[in-house]
Amino acid sequence: VSRIAPKAEQTAVADAPARSQGQQRGEGQGQGQGSQGQGENRRNGGGRNGAILVATQAVVQGVVNDRLNAIGTGDAIRSVAVTPQASGTIREILIKSGDRVKAGQVLAKLDSEEQVIARGQADVAVKAAVEKSNLYHNIKSSVSRMDVFDSEIAEQGARLQLQAAELNLARRNIVAPIDGIVGIVPVNIGDNVTTSIPIVTLDDRSEILVDFWVPERFANTVSVGQPVEAMSVAKPGQVFSGEVEAVDN
Repeated sequence: VSRIAPKAEQTAVADAPARSQGQQRGEGQGQGQGSQGQGENRRNGGGRNGAILVATQAVVQGVVNDRLNAIGTGDAIRSVAVTPQASGTIREILIKSGDRVKAGQVLAKLDSEEQVIARGQADVAVKAAVEKSNLYHNIKSSVSRMDVFDSEIAEQGARLQLQAAELNLARRNIVAPIDGIVGIVPVNIGDNVTTSIPIVTLDDRSEILVDFWVPERFANTVSVGQPVEAMSVAKPGQVFSGEVEAVDN
């Protein structure tokens, strides 16, 4: 800008009435210097009228109230697929979908005729072994100590067989392992089931486990134990309070 302004001034002077060459040079030089000053003022911000106001404040430490909103999926805190402990035919179903059950409650029963007979046989064997053992103890003088010892072993074996028969009979009942709500029952009376076929699914909804993803910038701020509030589409307006239980890698 400072180089262009003197030429303009000299052109204007050339159109003016004739003057001495020395005066034209002097005036041209003075005007050129004035133009240079104006150009410097324009480059430096336009003088007083072009000043920029700057507000400053001391730097302090503070806490940013940053709130994370995320969409997740909620599942029951525990969910168990109940399977029978023995193979057999379903004779009775004692629950339906949506029922609330307690741990140990019988859900269904399998056929148990053979197990009932086996338990009766084991019971008879125990009674016989006990009678024989008591008899040998009463006539120790007539029998050897080895016979008395054998009778005691036979009594213990008979009792163990009775316990095994009672256990096999108890396993004909399919019981709930936890407290929960019954899901869809996929079996019917008369179905032949094995130990790998689920009878029903139980959900413990006393607590809800919410799985959600967070942006990367929150990865270092989310930690176990932090408070969490969740809202469900099924129950609008109701807020559920909880805390972070685990953070995945």
